[in-house]
Amino acid sequence: MVRRWFLLFIAIGLCACRPATATPTIPPSPTQTATARATHTPTRSTATRTQTPTALPTATETPTAVPTETSTAIPTKARSTPPPAPTATRTRTPTPTRIPPTPTPTRTPVPLPANIEVVATLPLEIPVREDVWLDATPGGVLWLWSKEIVARWESDAWQVVLSDPPGSVLGVDDQGHIWAIGEGRDAISVWDGHAWIVYGPDQGWAPVSDFWWAYVRGPVPDAAGRLWFVTSQDIRMFHTGQWTVYDLLQDLGYPDQPEYELVLNLQIAATTRSRDIWVGACYWGGPGPFGGEGLRWLGDPGKGWQGADSPAAEGCAQSIHIDDTGIVWAGIDGALWRYDPRSGAWSHTDPPQEVPLGRARFGYVSDLLVAPGEELWVLFGLCGGASCYDDLLYRYRDGAWEQLSETPSDSFLQHLVRARDGTVLSIGREGIYVGEAMDLVASLSVGALAVDETHGTIWFVAEYQGQGTLFRIGPTAY
Repeated sequence: MVRRWFLLFIAIGLCACRPATATPTIPPSPTQTATARATHTPTRSTATRTQTPTALPTATETPTAVPTETSTAIPTKARSTPPPAPTATRTRTPTPTRIPPTPTPTRTPVPLPANIEVVATLPLEIPVREDVWLDATPGGVLWLWSKEIVARWESDAWQVVLSDPPGSVLGVDDQGHIWAIGEGRDAISVWDGHAWIVYGPDQGWAPVSDFWWAYVRGPVPDAAGRLWFVTSQDIRMFHTGQWTVYDLLQDLGYPDQPEYELVLNLQIAATTRSRDIWVGACYWGGPGPFGGEGLRWLGDPGKGWQGADSPAAEGCAQSIHIDDTGIVWAGIDGALWRYDPRSGAWSHTDPPQEVPLGRARFGYVSDLLVAPGEELWVLFGLCGGASCYDDLLYRYRDGAWEQLSETPSDSFLQHLVRARDGTVLSIGREGIYVGEAMDLVASLSVGALAVDETHGTIWFVAEYQGQGTLFRIGPTAY
């Protein structure tokens, strides 16, 4: 690990700089597809979403419905068993408010390619790069949420499902249930379309310790209908109305946690084609990553969590991807690891030998995409000196690395997505780039992004002509 005097230096810097309510400086979680998602944070992981929630009441032994005066509904992904009906009286299901798209003021239009469609303005005036999240659930339903509302795009209009949710909205599961966490994190709530149901200690939910960087992320579904969440201190699973909490030391085999000055950033990935759950861990300080606990996974529940003695058990695991064939890929420190669950075989690929721009090393993998033929597209975070920098895009093909973006300031890339026709799009704060040539096709500062696997549609929000706007890219990108 790092020498104690260096950690003390980091601690002093962090404590002196952080505001009263702070969010850890963590790279965004990689964008995941509908079939394999890591906890988004803030992703996307994805820095952590900063929200000011309202505390939720503590649950009784039987989940209790909490009536709301103004209702409306939202989701994230998971083929979950619907939460049990509460015994208390529920509020009536409200009729969603239909908000037609706001007419765009007459301005000089920004040229856009024909296949990037301007869909509608957002239902509220909110900063699209900070306070908006998207998700596309099975069946092609697009959800949007912020601190103020949860809405879905339906019949060419925004349907506001919830207004003023009681806490920070975490996401929507595959059933269209909306999950939220209160300020104290001592209970978690779900809107089932009729009422809020609160789960607390009586249903197995454990309070989340009040670290300044504490978080809760999820839900992530698996093939067994379970919902998975990560917190700043453990892994949690929800099934049939009850919670199971997995301790990082006793269950996952992590060593004793390092000094509190370091932030533990957990990633989780699953697919609805498999029961396997994958978790990655990375410690972050002021300058950047400080190693981590690599990968752990849970397959057969009777065998418990595995991976403490695997070749990938150490290092900063910041990105996890499960491809269409079930192969698990992970970025650990600056290397890429590959695991075949059929054979149990591990292999790894070292980062490029030459570190560009005079930097010291490839510090971490912030996002990765696997194209057909195991062609890898990787966003590397460059580290050196006092901190880490923006990412550079590389492609690994036929045993060789190729640098695709020239400097971090060229693109400020954050997302890698592949359209149904195979086109790879690199998306960031400066625009949308296409293919290995990195052709700039749209000068848009992209915020939240979601991929609809059902229809092959890529949705995203961006500032456009002075307004937050929803965009769509169809199955044939270019």
